[in-house]
Amino acid sequence: MVVESCLQNYATYDGLVNGVNGEFKTSTSYHNKIMVWILFPNQKIGVLVREKSTQHYTNNIQTNWTPIEPIIKDIKIGKNQIHIITRIQFSIQLAIAKNHSSITRIIIR
Repeated sequence: MVVESCLQNYATYDGLVNGVNGEFKTSTSYHNKIMVWILFPNQKIGVLVREKSTQHYTNNIQTNWTPIEPIIKDIKIGKNQIHIITRIQFSIQLAIAKNHSSITRIIIR
């Protein structure tokens, strides 16, 4: 599945910028840390992220796949803001969709 990044240009020095296409390979969960793994056609993209994430590579994860971590944000809601919604969002979208939405999962705790 080809995906497009919506990465808010957070790692321009590493080539991880909005609009970079790659292939979604898999998702993993390790000690409650969720990641999605993307194979970028240009191996220069994400090289620094891959170097920093060597501890997350296993036999099932190829070393040329780049891990993308979710953006996590707690949002207080309610009259007294005593309830918290945790938003977990991976800033990727299907490349064929390109409708400015991203994959999001909301957890209420």
